[in-house]
Amino acid sequence: MFTIGVVSFPLLLDRDVGAVEAVLTSYRAVRKNPIMMAAWGLIVAGGLFVGSLPFLLGLCVVMPVLGHTSWHLYRKVVEPASRPRPEPPGRPESDRRRYAAQFPASLVAGDKRQ
Repeated sequence: MFTIGVVSFPLLLDRDVGAVEAVLTSYRAVRKNPIMMAAWGLIVAGGLFVGSLPFLLGLCVVMPVLGHTSWHLYRKVVEPASRPRPEPPGRPESDRRRYAAQFPASLVAGDKRQ
């Protein structure tokens, strides 16, 4: 499960790809970096174990940290997109799609409508 999920979930959030392509990319990444991915899997398992000890309250800290570091791992392992995603023509600026990967930035950037 770790092999198919380590890169595929962030990839599905970041790019417009199908599930099969995301799983194959995750498999290739683990096959290319087996020792680092095994170490990351042990770090995740250890973090979840330690976070679950104090009546599962530690997971409130561990889960966001693991999510953030997993995103950075994905960005290091997978090459950036060769070109940005084009927006479909005819959509007004205020009706543009927002992707999950833009979520924190969209809160800070504010509304650009005048």
